[in-house]
Amino acid sequence: MELSNRYLLFVLAGLGAMSCIYFLCLISMIHIAIPLSIAAIALLYKWMIPDNSPDIYLKRPTSWLMLSVFTVGLGIISQNAINAAEKHGGWDAWAIWNLHSHYLRSPDLWKMMFRNVENDHPDYPLFLPAINAFGARITPDKASLVIPFIISMIVTIAAPALVFVEFMKRNLLVASLALFLFAYNTFYISCGTSQYADPWLGTFFLAAMICMDHVKENKKYIAFSAAFLGCCMWTKNEGTILAAIFLLFYANRFFARQYLKLTLTGIALPLITLVLFKTIVPTSNDMVSGLNAHTLNQIMERERYVIIYENFFRNLKEHFPYFKGIFITYMIMCFLRRKWPDKQMNIVLTCLITYNAIYLLTRYSVEWHVITSQDRLMAQLMPAMVYAFALKFAGNSTQQRDQFSFKIMQN
Repeated sequence: MELSNRYLLFVLAGLGAMSCIYFLCLISMIHIAIPLSIAAIALLYKWMIPDNSPDIYLKRPTSWLMLSVFTVGLGIISQNAINAAEKHGGWDAWAIWNLHSHYLRSPDLWKMMFRNVENDHPDYPLFLPAINAFGARITPDKASLVIPFIISMIVTIAAPALVFVEFMKRNLLVASLALFLFAYNTFYISCGTSQYADPWLGTFFLAAMICMDHVKENKKYIAFSAAFLGCCMWTKNEGTILAAIFLLFYANRFFARQYLKLTLTGIALPLITLVLFKTIVPTSNDMVSGLNAHTLNQIMERERYVIIYENFFRNLKEHFPYFKGIFITYMIMCFLRRKWPDKQMNIVLTCLITYNAIYLLTRYSVEWHVITSQDRLMAQLMPAMVYAFALKFAGNSTQQRDQFSFKIMQN
């Protein structure tokens, strides 16, 4: 794996670990989050950054053209992000995520968060509130409001950077097109700067996918992929759905005898944190608690399917205008090459279908629920979708890399 991407993944994993450690210290009332975080970051650095496994692409130097394209792309993203950013984020930021982080700043009063059950969602996982609260605790009071903004800028840049660096030495044209697909999608950038948890879920999911594609180089990436899936679960409730689908598609790797210990090692910290959190939350998820005998009747209502279908294509047209044409091109390439879509694309499509199927079960007005959340669910899957597109359009270089890695494993 490219060194730049190992550093990017190290930053993401470090933030995930710090969030888990901070929350575990809160519930255990042991105030050692800072030394534990330093130890965890040092361990992650020692494990993630060194990589002596051969990679055919590392032999190609990073050119000035690559750096120039990357700089221009990040410049466009940064400019659009600054234009889209709001001081306190969007509605859900100050009503849910940043509000939760204010509760979590207090070691003594943080459980008061669970009392707000009418207009809040106390059952939402706490990756983002915990990392914001941790940052606010270790910075001066006047600078604490800047923490959510900084965290939002990190995630806005992270996914485009990961995809570009992953492909820049395989196919610079494809890497550049993927980068600018992010850069000029103002909706995705506005989601990134909204200070919501959705872009973090999408970035962690992308990171898990990238790590899985490097397992043939070094088996340690199994642990990192599992860790990022755990971070998905610790970020939002629907992250559990994404993680379950991903684990199902790669079950033969995650649960193989030679990889099982690595899988458990990677997912342990975020999974334990999530389980402990769920055991103390006094309320259940509103979607789960709303399931009843009437739910089966809802599945048979044709109007629900129509609303979901029409809003999906409206969101696709308004917020992701190029994706329909790119997907059609992708499927034509699969047909001409007489191959099924890649596993990465199948995972994304399965997640997308599952997301929309959940609307059939909602106890709320399906039209209201779709209008207020479907576009953000699509944005969650955008990084993984762009990555799946790039894998196909990069050509035979991916196959060449797999063959090279397989030869290395045999030697």
